[in-house]
Order: sequence, then C-alpha cells, then structure tokens
Amino acid sequence: MFILAGSLTACSPDGIEAGHPVLLDEEGILAEYVAETGRLKLAPGDVWHPRPQQLIAEPPGPEGPMKFERGVGEQTAQFRWYCSWAELALTDEDAAEDALVQLDRFPDLSVWDTMDENGHILFTGISEEAARGQLDDLAEYVVDNCGDTDADRDVTDR
Repeated sequence: MFILAGSLTACSPDGIEAGHPVLLDEEGILAEYVAETGRLKLAPGDVWHPRPQQLIAEPPGPEGPMKFERGVGEQTAQFRWYCSWAELALTDEDAAEDALVQLDRFPDLSVWDTMDENGHILFTGISEEAARGQLDDLAEYVVDNCGDTDADRDVTDR
C-alpha cells in the first residue's frame, strides 16, 4: 500500500504546514490592527492610535525578532474600542446609554472567542451591572486597563 506523502504534510493556503502556528511579525500585527480600526468606530471625539506601544516588538533577541499569534493586532484594536465606549459611558451622562449599547456588542467581536471563562464572567458581569445602572465595575475596569499609560500612547518613532 502506498501513502501519498503530500497528504501527511498538508499545507494551508498561505503555505504554512498543517499543525504549525502561523506567527506574524510586528508589521503583520500592525496591519491587523489597522484593518480592525477601519471596521470599528470609536466613541465620538476619540481617535485611533496609529501605532500603539503594546504592538511594538522588543528588539530582536538571540532567536531573532519577536513573533506574534494571529489576532494580536485585531484584538488590541477591539480592547481599545471597548475602552473608548466605556470611557464615554462613564464621562458623558447624556451619551451613556448609547455607549452601553455599543459595549453590549463586545461578545460579538473575535476577542470574545479567545477569552477564557474568567474573561467571559468579567465582561458579562460588567455588562449586567451597567444594565442596572451600576457603573462601578466598569469604572474599575477602565482605571485598571484603559488609562493613558506608556503602553497606550502612540509610538511614532523608535
């Protein structure tokens, strides 16, 4: 009996062997991020960071440049989107209801599928509390994760 070797080393459409992760370099994750920023709309008055610090790779080590899993850039944009609407819900009473409606879309984004149960519990709890008019959990999330820190600022030169 003959077994075709090609069937054992199947390739994906992008030429990566089956069973091996597809990893992206810094430019690949930045391209993902930019594509996602074109799909999602931030809260009024907010702007996308063109090159967020958290997507800047560390200098190459002995093993070569850093590589990232597919989705890192896309999910960075999705968390930025969440923070944008959460901040609006907390700072503009007139716009809060519309902002919370936007936040209810979070489980429809791809980042939701990559979260573990703890992440689902966290964001579901925030949403349920906000629906009852309790924004303390949302405010805590924003303080812990959405501040204008070095990791959130634009990096235009390296």
